[in-house]
This record gives sequence, structure tokens and C-alpha cells, in this order.
Amino acid sequence: MAFKAVKPENAHEGALAIGDGGIEHNKQSMDRQFGIWSAVALGVMCGCAWPLFGGTIVISLYNGGPPGVLYELIAIGAVYFVVSASIAELASAIPSSAGVYHWAGILGGPKYGRVVGFFAGWYNCWAWIFSTAATSSISAVQLVSMYALFHDDYQSERWHVFVAYLLCSWICASTVIFGHHLLPLLNQVGLFWVCVGGFITIIAVAVMPSTTGNGYASSHQVWAEWQNDTGYSSNGFVFLLGLLNGAFALGVPDCVSHISEEISNPSRMVPQAIFAQVTIGFFSTFVYLIAVFYAAPDLTAVTDAASIFPIADLYRQATGSKAGTLGLQLLIFLPSFWGILGPMSHQVEHCGLSDATMPPRSPTG
Repeated sequence: MAFKAVKPENAHEGALAIGDGGIEHNKQSMDRQFGIWSAVALGVMCGCAWPLFGGTIVISLYNGGPPGVLYELIAIGAVYFVVSASIAELASAIPSSAGVYHWAGILGGPKYGRVVGFFAGWYNCWAWIFSTAATSSISAVQLVSMYALFHDDYQSERWHVFVAYLLCSWICASTVIFGHHLLPLLNQVGLFWVCVGGFITIIAVAVMPSTTGNGYASSHQVWAEWQNDTGYSSNGFVFLLGLLNGAFALGVPDCVSHISEEISNPSRMVPQAIFAQVTIGFFSTFVYLIAVFYAAPDLTAVTDAASIFPIADLYRQATGSKAGTLGLQLLIFLPSFWGILGPMSHQVEHCGLSDATMPPRSPTG
């Protein structure tokens, strides 16, 4: 199967599209407002790896305890490096804001292109919708837990989290709708919070247990003490099940491709941003988890607690104070809240901001 590529004088003036004559370039319809750093920031913020993993850490602990979480992250990290390399190659060869369903429409060929592109597009669309809901939900729980930290008689109600969820969602939705031109700057601010917040958190939880006298967990607890609390008898199945937790944090390597029409030289910069996103996400999460697990010698108290945000209990063990716990919670909340902007902005792209998001036609030739 051969494709006819129609290339203009400047290959970066428009996005690739599928026409009757083969792969063609559309006329550029959006401003080039992203640079390499703002693109990297968008990718890191969409993944928001270590804050989101911290927000769901108890679910991860059921699948093997600390060693299960760490080895599962290594395994899924290797998988996503390979997946990201494939996506980066597609983004380099066919830069398109449509992303997954555009590539599926081309690779499906004349016979299956429209069908494959249709299902790939809808699966991708629903993935971004659920990602937005999950990120907003985690941020909402973090808000409520910070209030509960200083109110010992607080009784959690579902509607409390729902109100906070609506607040986070509508603030971010309004920002994307009315402040779209500010997204590159906001993403760079978010990248600052992810990197600096992660660094401060890692240093704090690594140092504080020695100053408070709470002590550290042993290396056997962190690297070897397997705990299967899922109810399933097969540890192999539990390990595979636990891969989903790491995939939740690392599983958005296509996000930067959706700004291909808003970045200069997308064939080069988008793959670079994808590589930076996955690399920063994996290593920051891995180091963060090691520091947290060593700083919390009593994980049973965390998994058995009725707390709505268990990572706060881990921070409480590490710092020994409410003030320290609040500070670390703020450092995990701010990146999580900023991370809502990424999925929401990509849903706007899917709604048809650019020519590249039109349904693909089957290529001929």
C-alpha cells in the first residue's frame, strides 16, 4: 500500500490530513503558541505522575505492598517507554492534532481506515473524559482532606467531595475556555510545581523521620515483603493487576501530539516532549515512592484507616506534625489541580478546534 505525500514548501505550515490524493497538508489554522518547554510542561502536567500515584497509593499497596508497587512501576515503565517510542515516531512522521485516530485511519489502509479510526477516536475521547474526571476527583479529595486535617471531629460526606469536585472542574474548564492563550504559561507554572514540589517532598520525607524519632521502614519491608491484600490467590495475577496503577500515572504519552498545530517544528519537538514527559514522570514517581515507603514504617495503619486521602496519613507518619503534613499535601494538591488543565484542553482539541480533528477519510493509492 503506497501513500502519496503532498508536501508544501514549508512542511511545518500545516498539519497532515488524508485526502483523495493521499496524505496532504492542511493550511495552518492555529497560532504557534507552544515552544519546547511549554510542550514538555503540558506532557508532564497531563501525566502528573507522582502526585496522581500518591493520590491513589492505597489501591496500589493492595497489589503486593511496597515491593509490588515498585516492581510493577518498573515493568509498566518499560512498556510505556516502548509505546512512547512508537507514538513519537508517528508524531514525527505524521504530525497531527487529531493524534491517535488520525494515525489509526492512515495505518488501517483503504479498507479498514475509517472503521479503525472511528473506534480509536472514540476510545481516545472517552479515555480523556475519564482522565479528567479522575484527576478532578483526586484534587477534590485532597481539598477535603486538608480541611479534615485540622478538624478532628469532621465527618466525611460524599457530597463534600462532590462539591469540591465541581469547584475544581469548573475553575479549570473556565480557564481552558476563556484563557486558552494562557495555557503555555500555566503549563510551565505547573511543571515548576511538579518538579520543585516533588523535590521538596522527597527531601522532606527522607529527612523528617530521623528528626522526629519515628524511624524508617527496613529495606526488607520496602523491597521484599510482598503483601497480597486483594483477595485473589494468584500472586502473578495480582502483579499484572497492579500494573494498572502505574499505567494510570504514566499512560498519556500521546497528549503532546494534540498540540501539533500549535507548536513550531512539530515533527521534531513533539517526539522530544514525549520522551521528556515519560522520562520525568517515571523517575520522579519511582524516587518519590521509595522515599515515602522508607518514611512510613507502619503501612498497615494506613491501609486499615478510614481516611479519605491515605497519603496524608503517610505524610503524618513521616513529619510527625499537622503543619508538615499540610505543607506536603499542598505540594501534591497544586500539581494535581494544574493537571486537570491538560485533559480538558485535549478534549477541546477533540471537539474540533483544528482542521486535523476532522474524521479521517480512507487513503487511496
